[in-house]
Amino acid sequence: MAAKLLQEWIVDSWALSEQARLRWIKQNQPTLRSESRRGLMDAVAIDPNATGENVGQRTILPSSFAGSTRNMIQNCQDALAINHYNGGADLFLTATADPNWPEVKDALPPGQKSSDRPDLIVHVFHAKMAALIKDICKNGIMGRTVAHLFLLMDNFM
Repeated sequence: MAAKLLQEWIVDSWALSEQARLRWIKQNQPTLRSESRRGLMDAVAIDPNATGENVGQRTILPSSFAGSTRNMIQNCQDALAINHYNGGADLFLTATADPNWPEVKDALPPGQKSSDRPDLIVHVFHAKMAALIKDICKNGIMGRTVAHLFLLMDNFM
């Protein structure tokens, strides 16, 4: 019932925790895969007059940090490997949630807006996606040629 105030608190808490993770990564760079710093050493090897000020200081984000370049590359490689293992994709789905769905509007208490309840929108979205997957895979709504449908969303349900 806290509405936007709760959302603000959640975002602030997330930002604090993210800042603490970034600070830890910055302070522990020597212990994190030192061979990944070779780019700086190569720059100095190419130009012997290069100094730390000329080259810059780099913070290497590990692949476990969500949103980092290494994380995105790892996720892409994982997705390609899963696709290859399953023999290629038959179907690719992209879906978005609509805060004006009747299911969302009916579940809201009087005086609340759908923007006050992002959790409700997520629950309705997952229910609709589960129904769609069931229609495609089990009910054969697109025919029996759809053999496999692998979605990462299955892990969240």
